[in-house]
Amino acid sequence: MKKKEALEIINDRLGKTVLRSGNTAFSGQLQKGNIWWTGMRQVKLQEDFYFLLLDDTGDRSKLVLIEIPANSIRHPSRVFRTNMSGINEGRTQIHISNNPTTYLQDVVSGKQGFDFRPRKRMEVSA
Repeated sequence: MKKKEALEIINDRLGKTVLRSGNTAFSGQLQKGNIWWTGMRQVKLQEDFYFLLLDDTGDRSKLVLIEIPANSIRHPSRVFRTNMSGINEGRTQIHISNNPTTYLQDVVSGKQGFDFRPRKRMEVSA
């Protein structure tokens, strides 16, 4: 599934256009491990931001929507792994687990294991 199609499914479910390409990070699950990997510029978290995660590992595909309200993560570089130099300087890397014991937690950042579960807005069949 492509990002555009996933956005359409969720926006249709919401009944209005909330998710756009610029305010949503889309990720399919990595083939090795139960992880969704995504990254974005920290400035994106100054506005409402969404993670749209595709889980197609089971017998049916689903989309998981996580909503991050504007400025709710005040210092992203203290919470997530952040590139401090090079071409990706200032880009935050987020690794969200699909493992049952650490479900929807950032597990690879080396930080505090940010828990996205309270910010899960919906889960729909894809």
